Amino acid sequence: MVDVNIFRNLIKENKLSHVYLFVVQETYDFQKILDEIKTRFLPEEFGDFDLDRLEGKDTDLMGVIHTSNTTPMAAEKRLIVVSNAETISDHSLEEFKKFASTPNDNCLLLMIANDEIPSKKWAEILLKKNLIVEFKKFDEKNIPGWIINYLRKRGYSISANAARALADQIGDNLAEITHQLDKAMIFFQKGDTIDDNAVRDLVLRSRRHKFWELSDAAAEKKLSTSLLLLNHMMEDGESEVVLLGVLNNYFRKLLNARYLFDSGLRPEEVCETVGQKWFQKKFMEQVKRFKFRHLERISGFIRQTDENIKTGYLTPRDNLERLLYNICADYRDFPCATGRF
Repeated sequence: MVDVNIFRNLIKENKLSHVYLFVVQETYDFQKILDEIKTRFLPEEFGDFDLDRLEGKDTDLMGVIHTSNTTPMAAEKRLIVVSNAETISDHSLEEFKKFASTPNDNCLLLMIANDEIPSKKWAEILLKKNLIVEFKKFDEKNIPGWIINYLRKRGYSISANAARALADQIGDNLAEITHQLDKAMIFFQKGDTIDDNAVRDLVLRSRRHKFWELSDAAAEKKLSTSLLLLNHMMEDGESEVVLLGVLNNYFRKLLNARYLFDSGLRPEEVCETVGQKWFQKKFMEQVKRFKFRHLERISGFIRQTDENIKTGYLTPRDNLERLLYNICADYRDFPCATGRF
């Protein structure tokens, strides 16, 4: 195995081999490394002209080799990134063994596998040649220390309690943690300490407020506002999984509330049962706006959105936007790879 920091030094020293297997459990360091590679080998003025992205399930070893042997047009090397490499079979193994053993200054092939080393003979070849880089999942108990170190390198400090609070709220998503820390640093001078109140006010509270705004706009059937909020939040780094979860939680609450209301409970009893402490009058107006059957249908749309995102059917943004169309404009269709809707 090649350590991530050693691999980073190989990039700087231009001593990389022409093929590697990346085993990705944590995407933060992986994305950083990929950005460093693109900066090092792909001229900015040509964008991704000499970058090929392949999908493991749609190609094979010969297809990967053929693409890798294509001469770069403008860059120093042709960069080939193969996602879900664990799905590639061992067919044409001898050709791959020869490719891996023959130096090639014109390409850099990165085969990306999820979670663990694939149980394939082509992966064994790369393992024997020490051409595997493992991006290990970060241990959650170490995240507060990682936060403290991240800020220290940039001239800031954070209290241990504040670091723990941030880790508790966001979890092990290092990309989201750094996004929130970078946002918090705007309001401080170097040498300042970011404390509990700052984390709560500048980071956690602002996220919750945005989540509420998105859920509220969708429940008010304000399509243009919902779409605008969705796109702003995605541009700010919020993941599609988090945003879908926010909508799912709120509309599940509306569904439960509608059932209780139809069963004869008074509005205040409905709000107490589902845990709606704030904006109770507005919440009940939203409950009345949707029939129970409509809310059930929206729950189905949310499940289908989750399936579409996981299977790569359309882009996450397309799926989330279509979900908002169905919620706000009562659309009757939904993009679906399985044909269930």
